[in-house]
Amino acid sequence: MNRSFVILFILSGIAVFAFSLFSLITHSENSNESVSPSIKPPEFLYAIDYPKTVDVQIQFPVGLALDPAGNMYLLEWISASIHAFNRTGEYLGSFEHVGDLQEMSAMWNSASAIDSVGDMYVPVGNSIQVLDSRGNQKFSFGDEGSLDGQFQGPLWVAIDSKGYVYVSDHWNNRIQVFDSLGDHMLTFGEYGQLDGQFNHPTAIFVDKMDRIYVAESNNERLQVFGSIHHR
Repeated sequence: MNRSFVILFILSGIAVFAFSLFSLITHSENSNESVSPSIKPPEFLYAIDYPKTVDVQIQFPVGLALDPAGNMYLLEWISASIHAFNRTGEYLGSFEHVGDLQEMSAMWNSASAIDSVGDMYVPVGNSIQVLDSRGNQKFSFGDEGSLDGQFQGPLWVAIDSKGYVYVSDHWNNRIQVFDSLGDHMLTFGEYGQLDGQFNHPTAIFVDKMDRIYVAESNNERLQVFGSIHHR
């Protein structure tokens, strides 16, 4: 057999193998992209300044809820009162001294969140503990610090329609987003008073459209953001 022909045959085989390997890797990467939903930093939509009147002073919100009509209710720590706003931010009124604060917080499930399979995400210290429906710990994530995935006083947890977990990182003045396994996906916000900045975020809520509502204690306002998901 001609030596040149043998060399050409071997090189052709190598080329075919390399092309096949490249196609396999490319297909694998494209497949991963198709099953992993892409996310983006949320767009700031609007802010609601808390009423600054003699009768109504919202100093430290510890609870946040939305009704089917889109009205927002803030549970305030100092007076154990509920303050209501409509979906455009208009102040509707307050229900003062409506009950024991611990009972109210428990009723609103103010700190923890439960996902679609019944697992509960609970802030404990500077970590998030994940419990099953029987209360058994499955795993935890986070520790003390200011890097992505670390916390300085996580106060509140919310879960969106796709199972992403949102944590208000109080002393770090930011919101962190994780997947259901506790892997860090996104951080948004920093210390300040401008739109999209935070001064000690407390309560956080995600509605059925995955819009994000963040209450702040020191800026005395509620900020609303769009979804992190591309639609």
